[in-house]
Amino acid sequence: MKMKPVVLIIVAIVLISATVAWPYLKMELASSAYYSQSDTREYEYYTPELLKKMPRISPSFTFQYMSNHDSRNALYGIRFEGTTETDEVKTYLKSSGYEPQAACDTSAECWHKERSNEVVSLYSSSTPDYVVVQFSTH
Repeated sequence: MKMKPVVLIIVAIVLISATVAWPYLKMELASSAYYSQSDTREYEYYTPELLKKMPRISPSFTFQYMSNHDSRNALYGIRFEGTTETDEVKTYLKSSGYEPQAACDTSAECWHKERSNEVVSLYSSSTPDYVVVQFSTH
């Protein structure tokens, strides 16, 4: 009957592994997420480096992630509340190798990095005051 302790150990290892992996599995399968920088697990998992290093132009900001699992496209964003100022963001984008585009498929100002499929969309509104920066790869 020495099998009983071995089975219990195996079951315990499986349960502990499932408990640790479950939050990451949920994030991998999620079609969207809204989170703040203090949501460390989501911030580290979803947020691309470009947005992690983005100048914080307002003390009030949140992040978003949206995915279309069928096409493997994902959209990452940061929304700044209480501001319409975009100069720091534009300076940062230029220093990161992005250039403003003459045309955009949306009402945003679009930026593209040469030899890359990365596109950054920059939205600004004054009713209410906010700025949204979205990053995608196509």
